[in-house]
Amino acid sequence: MKTEEILQIVLDINYNILDLDQDNKKEYYQLLLNYISDGCIEYVKFLDVIIWDSDNDERPYINDHEKEDLKTYLLKQIDKKIKSLNEINQILQKGDNT
Repeated sequence: MKTEEILQIVLDINYNILDLDQDNKKEYYQLLLNYISDGCIEYVKFLDVIIWDSDNDERPYINDHEKEDLKTYLLKQIDKKIKSLNEINQILQKGDNT
């Protein structure tokens, strides 16, 4: 996958996140994806956790020669992280009630 394509996907997702917080009161800018390259490997991070990298591309194959769309994959990974955070929050909330 070309760098420009990866960057455009990251920018599209970030734009959609920022569009939800037009007045910047919700501080959604902290939830933006980060694109990083070390010159050999490209990374996408969410909440400072790598959710995709070009060296270890874990996207499933949708047929013999084509992997899942990167944007779809990234959105699924973001959803998984948010669900994990919600589970942690629920556990912590229960702990505060005892």
